[in-house]
Amino acid sequence: MPIIAAALQLAINVFCCYHVWKSGRPYYWMFIIIGFPVFGALAYLALEVLPSSDARTRVKRVIKHFSPGADFKARLDEVERCGSMANKMALADECINTGQFDEAIKLYKSVMVGPYAEDITALYGLASAYFYKRDAPQAVATLTQVVEREPMFDTGDAKLMLAQALEGAGRHVEARDCYEALLLHYPGEEARAQYVAFLCRQNDRARAQSVIADIDKRFRLGSATYRKENSTWRTSAQQAFSTHFKDA
Repeated sequence: MPIIAAALQLAINVFCCYHVWKSGRPYYWMFIIIGFPVFGALAYLALEVLPSSDARTRVKRVIKHFSPGADFKARLDEVERCGSMANKMALADECINTGQFDEAIKLYKSVMVGPYAEDITALYGLASAYFYKRDAPQAVATLTQVVEREPMFDTGDAKLMLAQALEGAGRHVEARDCYEALLLHYPGEEARAQYVAFLCRQNDRARAQSVIADIDKRFRLGSATYRKENSTWRTSAQQAFSTHFKDA
């Protein structure tokens, strides 16, 4: 198994270095890719090849199956003790990716002191850690702060996460209001697809049908690129509806 993992890491690094050379991107990326196996390559993919925020999120999820290594806890303790803000946040993000939510929470809290006490990116990271830990009340409290400070932060993803956290906390009326407000400006169809799933769980067939009809209309009017990028969410919404109301 270690041999397979090493071979996979080498293949990823070689591919990314070749891509840097072939695409004419700055050569310093090669040093980052080689100097930081796997993570350097993923940083290159997230920041250069797939620059959108949604793409960066997808890239982060790719590394979930990688083992953080036997010395991960030692590195975490060292960074938490004296690392830079950037290093702490990077490691906290990796903790979320590997399911170590309590450690991520500790790291983000260690960042949010002094001049960084109000840092919106760190606050959103902390909220994400609570969210993926399924601590809905803390996620709601923290995400509410994010939304209040910067309503359009991260292209609306904070509001989408807040709507889901509100449902997790059993605050369904507020979750519905949050979804409805979000539909006015959220790019793409993820928010509508998630809202359809929520409406199905609330047994609101009429509103779910209405949102699906809106998705279909946006697909008819949208470009080929838009349809390709959002086809998964459209399918997700349709499947959620057909599965929930199949016997109705």
